[in-house]
Amino acid sequence: MAMKSWIGRLFEASSSSLSWFRRTLGFLIMLTVVERFDVLRACYADSGTLTTRALLLETQGSILHSLLCIHGWSGEVWWPVLLSGLQLLAASCLIFNVRPRSAAWISLFLYASATMRNVQLAYILDRYMHVLILAAGCLPDFKSPKGAPSKGGALRSLGIFLYRLQIAFIYFDAGWAKFTDGGWSWAAEPPALEAYLRHTPVTHHNSVCRTLPNK
Repeated sequence: MAMKSWIGRLFEASSSSLSWFRRTLGFLIMLTVVERFDVLRACYADSGTLTTRALLLETQGSILHSLLCIHGWSGEVWWPVLLSGLQLLAASCLIFNVRPRSAAWISLFLYASATMRNVQLAYILDRYMHVLILAAGCLPDFKSPKGAPSKGGALRSLGIFLYRLQIAFIYFDAGWAKFTDGGWSWAAEPPALEAYLRHTPVTHHNSVCRTLPNK
């Protein structure tokens, strides 16, 4: 009986924890969008390093890519600015718990579209953001009748269990890779955080802009 109860808790989460998860995720989305504002002209418009024509050639005219990557529908700088505004609006809905599941799916679509517009700017943070936003869209909403509350007042859902299983797998996979990699150590040079910071969008933008002709 105790084992059954313990297993049942793996499918449960309180409504407050789910709400704070979505709020925190909304703040993270806002931070990434605000950071991207400085590189919109250089990396997401025809005036920058990757024009829409070059993107079309790079994707070999993929119809699916053209449909999903709405950031590539226009090369004018106002277009990614507008889409960034929509991302901020969707993130605000997550923060204030306004139709959070719908806001999460919209955020995921816009985030993935921005990633497809310039994959050179996609880093490990962006990969995890896709996973987190997908989870926010799949996890139950305590305002929705589909979120079945348990006797203890928590929400019970298969999505909660699958999300926990995915997080456990990510940590296990990363830890196992480090354990089996003979070249890894705590004193690795350069440190992983330093290596990441060297390749953030702002740093990349500063480096590529030095190669652009002055107008």
